[in-house]
Amino acid sequence: MNKITEESPIDTAAKKEILRKFRSALERGTGEAYLLLKRNSSIDFSKEILKGAVRNLSYDNQCEGSRADFIFELIELSSKKEKIRQAILDALANERKDYWALVQLFDLAALFALQGDKEARKAIYKCYAKKTKDDLDWTGQDAILKIDGLEGLKHIAKTRGKILRNNSEEWEDGWMLESFQNVHPEIKVNKELKKASETDSDIKTFLDSVQKIRSKRGPQKRNLKESYATVSKRIEANLTVPLRQVFAKDLTKADVKKLANDFLKETDANKIEKYLKVFAHIKYPYSYLTIFNIARSTKIAEKQLAKAGARALKHFSGNDIREFALEKLSKAKDSATYLELLELNYKKGDYKLITKLVERCKNDDDVHSIVSAVLGIYQTNITKECKLPLEAMYDRLTCGIHRLYIIETLLENKMLSKTIKEEIKYDSYPPIRLLSK
Repeated sequence: MNKITEESPIDTAAKKEILRKFRSALERGTGEAYLLLKRNSSIDFSKEILKGAVRNLSYDNQCEGSRADFIFELIELSSKKEKIRQAILDALANERKDYWALVQLFDLAALFALQGDKEARKAIYKCYAKKTKDDLDWTGQDAILKIDGLEGLKHIAKTRGKILRNNSEEWEDGWMLESFQNVHPEIKVNKELKKASETDSDIKTFLDSVQKIRSKRGPQKRNLKESYATVSKRIEANLTVPLRQVFAKDLTKADVKKLANDFLKETDANKIEKYLKVFAHIKYPYSYLTIFNIARSTKIAEKQLAKAGARALKHFSGNDIREFALEKLSKAKDSATYLELLELNYKKGDYKLITKLVERCKNDDDVHSIVSAVLGIYQTNITKECKLPLEAMYDRLTCGIHRLYIIETLLENKMLSKTIKEEIKYDSYPPIRLLSK
């Protein structure tokens, strides 16, 4: 773990190291960034903060969302707040290509506007008007709703109404109204907009489009349950398999046995692989030896088939499976497939190998590819040995969602360090902050 020390006179080498740690924490989104900034007020972090402001540095921007609140707290601590603020407003006016950067810039401008910043408020509306011409008008909607509430909603409805009137291919599904209503239960949203539409034809056009789409929705269709028939039909038709875990649970014991019997009879390699993908989600009901023999294949033509077999073995324990996993982990590039096999075949001391595999990761994708397997191991095997590999993951991941699972697993194993406990109060991912309360 990177330990943070209290502020003291800083030489050039120490300053470089603090900035390196700050850049790493900023990219990962951990609270270490906030604590470093707070404890080293003599250092100028503005360049690094601005980098994190104008681009969302999270691994999956769509799933994790904007980091604006996290960045804004850093800006508030910075001695160069005005410089950063102006650079953010300039970036908002000029961003063209990066959608998720634009969303974050709008969110940051909204936070300035909520402090009474008139220039930021003006910049939001100006950029929103510009984005309506770029078919990106919805990128600024949240910011407008945040700073102006119902009046902001009316402005958006009016803007959208004009677009709908001039483009017959445009439509409005009402999702924004539903979302706003959920956030503001005290406001009768439909009633207020209907009232406004009586004197504003653009808002009326907007509401008419919403009503038209809502009337076409009809009742929600029930998802069909998976069964032997649906899965085997998909395999025979060469359609996508595996099933998602939630649907695999629909299968009865009888369904699984029927699929296993079909698998044993199958001779087509593509179909065999699809059966194995099913058994990666639900345990194969017979002896694992048939699957084990497939997994051990060294034929180049059967490489994908062997991997599918290895994934299906994760539901079993056995000395031969463990030895197979260790052999593969010593040389295979695809660590995740074989790490999963240690979940039910873990032995004391395995943390050394797992930590080494984490440290061997060269980039975000490498770390992200094995995080679920490592988490699975230490969620199944409660042990103090989880500390080193999980902290190694924590120090490398830029994914807030998996960082949450890492912290929860450390807590479950009673191995959460004081350092991480302090950092989670200022993490970029809101659910992590809740763990500090």
